[in-house]
Order: sequence, then C-alpha cells, then structure tokens
Amino acid sequence: GAALSDKLKNLCFLFQSGFGVKYLYHHFYLKPTRCAKGTTESNSQTCPFRNDRPLMDCAVCYKTAADQIESNPKPYVHCIQKPRLTEQMRTSRTDHCSKMSYNSGAPTILAGSIA
Repeated sequence: GAALSDKLKNLCFLFQSGFGVKYLYHHFYLKPTRCAKGTTESNSQTCPFRNDRPLMDCAVCYKTAADQIESNPKPYVHCIQKPRLTEQMRTSRTDHCSKMSYNSGAPTILAGSIA
C-alpha cells in the first residue's frame, strides 16, 4: 500500500467553467508502506513507511458539479513509480486532463459567460 506524506509535493489546479462545474487536477507523491495494497489503515505504527521503495508519482483529474464528483467524464487516475515516469507520460497526463474539460464544453460555457 501507499500513504500520503505531508512533506511531499501536492499540487492542485482548479478550472471553473460556470454553473457550479469545476475541473480539478491533483499531482502528488505517495510513499509506500508495508501494508498490503488496498489497506485503508493510516496508522504509521500498523503500516510503517518503506524507505527501500521509490515514491509513487500520481496525477488525478475529475469533474465536479455542486461540489460532487461526477462519473462522466470518468475520473482519471495515473500512478507510477517516480523513477519510471517519463516526460511523455507527464505530457499524456496533462493532455488527458485538458481534453477532459475541453470535451465537456467548459471553454464554450466560459466564453458564453464572458460575452
């Protein structure tokens, strides 16, 4: 399993498109623990961090409406060991999340609210 570490990078970008709709992009690192994958325990005594494994580099983007996560478009989650992350993967993540907001009509709504 992996757990968040307060000392690690955590970025969040917010794109508002009006009518209570938001698109969020989070980039963060997870530090591996000794617990099995899927464990929800967050106690560092029960699930101590591992220093013999690389950090996991994760990106997540999703759409919310009225502060609730929407199922369409499907939220995007991508995690990989940090040393294995390539520049192409970073670009692919960014492109995927940008297209998610564009394909949902966010620029049209935003342009309509500006005019």
